[in-house]
Amino acid sequence: MPALGLAKQRLGRRLDSAATGGEGIQNLLCAGQAAAVLIGLAGTALLGWWWLDPIVGLALAAVAIREGRDAWRGDDCC
Repeated sequence: MPALGLAKQRLGRRLDSAATGGEGIQNLLCAGQAAAVLIGLAGTALLGWWWLDPIVGLALAAVAIREGRDAWRGDDCC
């Protein structure tokens, strides 16, 4: 997903397409969610860090909120 997201952002810049660039951001957020789940589960299973999963989730939510706020304001993602 990260490679696909970066490729879509690059293509969006070349085509001057905010929709394609935004799709790339969405793919990167999807990859971030998958990584957050993996990190949270590994931290809980291996180290007993039950608090890691919620913290990573909150950090990912902050990134998603920032991207949503920028999109709401009409800022171009690329």
